Amino acid sequence: MELPPSERSATGSRGLARARVIVANTKVLSFVSSWRAAAFVLTPMLSAILFSEGVVERTIGKTAPWFIVAAMLVSGTIFTVYLESSTLSMQDKYSQAKVAMGSTLAKLSLSVLLVNHLLMGSICVVFAVHYLTGLLMEWSRFAGHTLLSADYGSYEVILAVTILVFLWWMNSRRTREYGGKNLQIVVLVVTGIIVLILWCLITIFTHGFSLPPFPLSIARIAINRESVGLLSRTSFTHLAWLVVLMSFGHAVLAMSGAETLSQIARDIEHPKLKNLKRAALLIFLCSSIATSLISCSAVMIIPDNVRPQYFDNLISGMIMYLVGPTTLKLIFQIVVVFSGIVLLGLAADTSIRTSSDLITRASKDALLPDRLRRIHPKFGTAYLAVTLVTALQILIVLASRSNVVVLAATYAFCIIWTFAIQGFIVLRLRYAEPGVREFRVPLNLRIGRIEIPVGLCVLTIFLAAVGFAGLFGIGSIEGTICILLGLSAFAICEQVNLKRSGIPISPGILNLSPGEDLSAQALGVRPGNVLVVLHDYNTIYNLTAVLDRVDVTRQDVAGVHIRVSGGVGSAEKSATQEGAFTVKEQELLELALNVAESKGKPLQLAVIAADELWDGILHAAHSIQSATIVLGIFPRRPPREEFLLANMAWERLSQPKPHLSIEIYAKNSERLFFSLGPHAPRLTENQIELVHSLWLRCGEALGSEELEHNDIVHFALLELERQIEGRTRDEMLESLKRHLLTSKPGHRT
Repeated sequence: MELPPSERSATGSRGLARARVIVANTKVLSFVSSWRAAAFVLTPMLSAILFSEGVVERTIGKTAPWFIVAAMLVSGTIFTVYLESSTLSMQDKYSQAKVAMGSTLAKLSLSVLLVNHLLMGSICVVFAVHYLTGLLMEWSRFAGHTLLSADYGSYEVILAVTILVFLWWMNSRRTREYGGKNLQIVVLVVTGIIVLILWCLITIFTHGFSLPPFPLSIARIAINRESVGLLSRTSFTHLAWLVVLMSFGHAVLAMSGAETLSQIARDIEHPKLKNLKRAALLIFLCSSIATSLISCSAVMIIPDNVRPQYFDNLISGMIMYLVGPTTLKLIFQIVVVFSGIVLLGLAADTSIRTSSDLITRASKDALLPDRLRRIHPKFGTAYLAVTLVTALQILIVLASRSNVVVLAATYAFCIIWTFAIQGFIVLRLRYAEPGVREFRVPLNLRIGRIEIPVGLCVLTIFLAAVGFAGLFGIGSIEGTICILLGLSAFAICEQVNLKRSGIPISPGILNLSPGEDLSAQALGVRPGNVLVVLHDYNTIYNLTAVLDRVDVTRQDVAGVHIRVSGGVGSAEKSATQEGAFTVKEQELLELALNVAESKGKPLQLAVIAADELWDGILHAAHSIQSATIVLGIFPRRPPREEFLLANMAWERLSQPKPHLSIEIYAKNSERLFFSLGPHAPRLTENQIELVHSLWLRCGEALGSEELEHNDIVHFALLELERQIEGRTRDEMLESLKRHLLTSKPGHRT
């Protein structure tokens, strides 16, 4: 950043005049409340209400609601797994998997999670189209006209692809905060769900009801190709436990999107665990109650002979069999269907965001090409990652030809393995990383010093059993192929990247905005903020200490790394080079992000190039209107020498010069305080007692009631000034030197 001529002349020929600023606007650290976090996860989970019952009943018969109820109850235990995972020091899921299972299985788990998110977006847009076409067919029957031909599958595929292209256009051109629009839409959807449930209850008690058949025996579960897959013509269908496990594997479709809790866990506001628990409880209650009641109501309200024709848009069909006038039901059907389409579209949008985040993080870990992290120069988005995700989802829609049975079965297969692998990772880390955890999955048996995680073991074994049973179901082959393709891509790219040397590092999770003027507004901080100098890995503890004590609702924190270019005039050249960050700079900034994420507090980052370290620090503090500068102890110079250099740099600042405080942290959390420019001295208790004693003695001697403590200090300073300017100057300075040698460091101001 070239300063204006007026400022350039004031600062002289130092590095400040040539400082070029690169601001990293960390949108990932715009922390969200528990309400917005819940809305982010509820978006895909509530959207599952629109299709889970229809798909599962088509597969296993009228007992489907009971399996869905069981799945929703199990979802509560799965949330506890993600809660414990979020308390680990390794926030990144790939890092957790790598420590727990090794590199190969970690890539496999990442592939499963990525395919899971991709399928979520694909199935949501497909069902959004089904609801739209179902509404048109319903209204055409009501009007006595035929709006669509009998074979309209190709039109549905084209419409689904169009929706995905629109979502690509939205995501590649702007970044949005988690849970912003989600919260408003979820509130509207929940309101509609409450109205629908109340209307269903009125209908049930008006017409009478019979509960769906409880699966007391496998005779009540449909045994066919869609329900048991490869086992349909074998004697294994007589094994009740196997049929129940495979049926439950289909019902996990109702837990669609539960894994996004791990995505939002990184970005939830402080106190992180408390807000995450609150969000998880809210998600569990809303999703389980709504999904269970609506699934059971659909079976009880829609007659058995007509229900199959509504399997692809079950909620729309259920509305037509509620009590009340047909016109009112048609109006309510329009409202519900269009609300459902918006919800499904938002869930698909969520899948694009979570998938692109996974891809950029995989690229950071050298599992995918580095260019996928490239930031759009105009919109600041990871547009290549978004494009790749959308292209893969379009490919899935085209390959499935909107066949919801296979698509849903494949998605359910990936969901259950995502949960099973996550359970195993957390279980393995109980022993691989046995440190203190703020939260643990309940039911832990302790025998002496040995802890047995009974609850976590039982849950993981059950999920793994359902996953292995699902290997024989439909969709397992397609899911396995997709997962293995993802694993192969990760393995090949990792080997290619390892063979290369000097790969340029892209901003990764940092949203780079080069060439901006550094200011409080550009960086997104309020005046009076705390500037933390990010020097190297050994002095990052100053950031930890600041985040622990600062109330971010009152005072912002900015992390600034100074790129010392070495030599007058080289700062401008350093800042205009092609690669915005060096490898070490990116690693340092991402370490700072991880620290902030672990504390659940926002942090804004900036990199500034300057010819001198303290010129750059003070220029940054002056530009963003900081009140305090916080450093760690530099290994090359003692703190007092740093303070002298800071004072010299402060004198070179242009007018008006800011009043700044400097805090230097040691690793043992000890702090040293300094102040730049005119400031009130920090007096010790002994010094204050001395001033008071002199005030008493002088007051008694003079007999003056107007003498105050500041008069004593003022008079002493005037005497000191007179001696400096008089003949006793040398003698006075010698006495001052002896005083400094004998006084404690804490007595210096």
